[in-house]
Amino acid sequence: MNIQVNPSIDPEGAYSFLDAAERVLDQFGNRKPMHYREITDKAMNRGWLRTSGKTPEATMSAQLLTELKRAKASGEPGRFVRASPGCYGLVRWNDPEETYSFLDAAEKVLDKFADGKPMHYREITDQATNQGWLSTSGKTPEATMSAQLGAELDWAKASGEPSRFIRTSPGCYGLAKWNVNRLVNPVETYSFLDAAEKVLNQFGERKPMHYREITDKAMNQGWLNTTGKTPKATMNAQLLTELKRAKARGEPGRFVRTSRGYYGLVKWLGTGLPQQIFRHNRKIRERLRSQLMDLDPFQFEELVGQLLAEMGFESIDVTNYGGDGGIDVRGTLQISDAVRIRMAVQVKRWKANIQRPTVQQVRGSLGAHEQGLIITTSSFSTGAIKEANEPSKTPVGLMNGEQLAALLMEYNIGARRTSHDLFELEELPVAEKPK
Repeated sequence: MNIQVNPSIDPEGAYSFLDAAERVLDQFGNRKPMHYREITDKAMNRGWLRTSGKTPEATMSAQLLTELKRAKASGEPGRFVRASPGCYGLVRWNDPEETYSFLDAAEKVLDKFADGKPMHYREITDQATNQGWLSTSGKTPEATMSAQLGAELDWAKASGEPSRFIRTSPGCYGLAKWNVNRLVNPVETYSFLDAAEKVLNQFGERKPMHYREITDKAMNQGWLNTTGKTPKATMNAQLLTELKRAKARGEPGRFVRTSRGYYGLVKWLGTGLPQQIFRHNRKIRERLRSQLMDLDPFQFEELVGQLLAEMGFESIDVTNYGGDGGIDVRGTLQISDAVRIRMAVQVKRWKANIQRPTVQQVRGSLGAHEQGLIITTSSFSTGAIKEANEPSKTPVGLMNGEQLAALLMEYNIGARRTSHDLFELEELPVAEKPK
């Protein structure tokens, strides 16, 4: 792209990318962050930025990110602050307080206000915003905070590196260093389901326990830490949801409900019918996954489109095979009448693991307000998982072959449920390939 600039637009001429960004934010930002695409457009329209590159917006994004890293490494405040993914402002707008990224703001809030106790992401977001540490033009900062904290933990787990944060219960986060610095022996906290399993293992004596007793034991032992006002109701709801999920997928799961409100562990049942069902359905799942490899690419894409429709996606469009630019299926996930999520899906009928470049390709093919998803018959490399969960980038969901086969069974595609929750194979619904 060769930009011809009319000298009458600005007698001062063109600037570097960073200087042009600063000038745009000064003149048009009104002390509110702007997306790097808008910054680039305004800089070029005013003649403040001249470039022969074909991707000036990508260059602007890269230079702003590099500048932030340089400033952080040198200990300098720098000129820019990233308020949310892709959106930038000027540090001096918030003088004397500096604004931070979502994760840095969360860490600062937990350091100053938590008193060593976990906080819910909504409260973290409110405190960060009220203190002026978080500035964002997004309409759902609480959802963004939750997503980034979750992605940070997923990335840390996948990479084997320690995270700054710990999740003590759904929606509640603390700092990992709290466990290190406690003078008493640290007690590890668990999710509701993991805490319930630990309680039943240690105190159940192979007899069912009521969810209220399970919750009390878990909290008294320090295995469950929640700021919610109804932890017992949450425990019961999560146990019921786990039972439904396991049944839908033909798996025994971890828990069994013996009577209203009472739960035990499936492993207490020994090698009876639940274990026989599990072994049978596991074989069916493996055979179903193997059958997916016999489909041609077009048929596989159509099958994924059918699965997405069963899962609640609307406006599903299977792109033209061979000319999709990396995206095979597009659709919108409708959740009640309140939430619509636009998804761009790439499907890979591969035996080899998906690598990092594939994730980067999908992210680069996303349209405005789209989220990415890669579905494969194989699995993902560590680098691909790390790239997909990179906190500073648009998240890309990953579904491996085992998860895909389990979902197909759950929605009775390629398998049907018989008595006793046994699945039996059926013919895969194969679309006719266009001529």
